[in-house]
Amino acid sequence: MRKKLVQPPYALLVDKNEARGILEQTLSDLRRISYDELRARIPPKPRRVLFLTVLDEPQVETHVFWDGPPDNDIRVTASIDDGGLRAFKPLSDGFIRRPEGSEVP
Repeated sequence: MRKKLVQPPYALLVDKNEARGILEQTLSDLRRISYDELRARIPPKPRRVLFLTVLDEPQVETHVFWDGPPDNDIRVTASIDDGGLRAFKPLSDGFIRRPEGSEVP
């Protein structure tokens, strides 16, 4: 008999459309940032951060990193989850910014 997956008591169930809207707004805000400002957000070396919090709103995680050799394209990603089952498969999206300011289609 298969065990049923149960939402943790702290999980905030987020509607997929609401989550998509939050994700799109986050990326829209990041798209307004210049290449130089995005570059300043790239950590000097890769690092992993673990957040353990009681969720009262969806968790949005953003990452800014080189999409190849340094001082070239920058990849920006964002993902959102609700602390429940969505954490195993968060909604994700992103974009790539070129040094001259355009985006890779």
